[in-house]
Amino acid sequence: MLQLNQETMRTRLFPELAKRYFEGPDGFQYQVAVVGGNDSMDLLYKSDSHLTFESFARTDARISLVEDRHGFGPAGPRPGRNGPPPSGPLPRPLDRPRGERPGNDGFRLELLAKHREGSLEAAVAGSRRRNLALSFGILLLLASSMALIVVFARRAQEFAKLQIDFVAGISHELRTPLAVICSAGDNLADGIVANSSGSTRRYGELIRSEGRKLAGMIEQILQYASLRRSRQQYSLRPADMNEIAVKALEQTRPALDAAGFSVDTKYDPDLPMVKVDPAVLSRAIQNLIQNASKYSGESRWMKITTEKARTRYGVETCLSIEDRGMGIDREDLRHIFEPFYRGGAAVAAQIHGTGLGLFMVREALISMGGSITVKSARGKGCIFTIHLPATPEPDSRSPLADEGKP
Repeated sequence: MLQLNQETMRTRLFPELAKRYFEGPDGFQYQVAVVGGNDSMDLLYKSDSHLTFESFARTDARISLVEDRHGFGPAGPRPGRNGPPPSGPLPRPLDRPRGERPGNDGFRLELLAKHREGSLEAAVAGSRRRNLALSFGILLLLASSMALIVVFARRAQEFAKLQIDFVAGISHELRTPLAVICSAGDNLADGIVANSSGSTRRYGELIRSEGRKLAGMIEQILQYASLRRSRQQYSLRPADMNEIAVKALEQTRPALDAAGFSVDTKYDPDLPMVKVDPAVLSRAIQNLIQNASKYSGESRWMKITTEKARTRYGVETCLSIEDRGMGIDREDLRHIFEPFYRGGAAVAAQIHGTGLGLFMVREALISMGGSITVKSARGKGCIFTIHLPATPEPDSRSPLADEGKP
């Protein structure tokens, strides 16, 4: 015979056993309750304070802990309960209203457990969905990684090809002026050239022109190598875009006149000042002028325009160089500012170049807070536009007001 103290079980035994067997690192995995009694079923213990009898209308587990089939409860034996236990299944305590007398059931004590997500089936289904989502996420990440690897490998191959083409092209570009210089020097040294001022002057101009071309290519390569190490720092100060454009055109004017070019200019007299490195911006403009002359074809015409534009970011100063040459194919437009890249039409026309000029122009403008855009169509020429933010001084205006040819 065993006499149980319900208060001790309620306050000490049940909480300790529930924590030992049902509590995990993040709390109770199951909602646990212990019900029992003799005349009525009482909720002796519950793992959460908000639980009620109705919370356990559906349970995942229902286990009988103690059964008194002989009528011995807290008040001792009752008459007529010393016979054999009744046959048939035991009635479920929660299947009758609370407080109803159990009849001949005797003292009962049952453990009720229900998963905190509502049911064990719901928890398993939720875990399965989470595992599936995690698996699909991992597969998607792996697929994305493989796609990126393929893209990077292809870009690396394309860049390697561009570098090989650059080496081949620059070798040819360097060989041509060197051959001309060496040939002219040999003729002068061997006395083949007549001893006259005109012949000597022509050979001197030829050597000077090819030497400058050679020096320009070497300077371009050195600038590219410097940019690959780190972005250059420029000495920025307020400057007049019109004045810089005029000086850049003057420096390229001899080569343009020798090639028979007609250059139209249109300078905005109310052009705001820009904060730039004048020498760097002048080299960028010269590069664009030389680029327009190289790809102008038979038109022998270009136009230089400056203007003020308003954007959502503020006022900017723009300089455009337009030609009516061979133009750029649509598929080449998005690559022309990449290093070593040369369009298919330029290669087919055997127009020599390093593929670094436009890249150097863009890098220089970005370092000064500007940008460059291009509009072109095959056979209709190009318009390259330099965009630079205007300085905030409202009274800074360009003194250059003349239009037309300088």
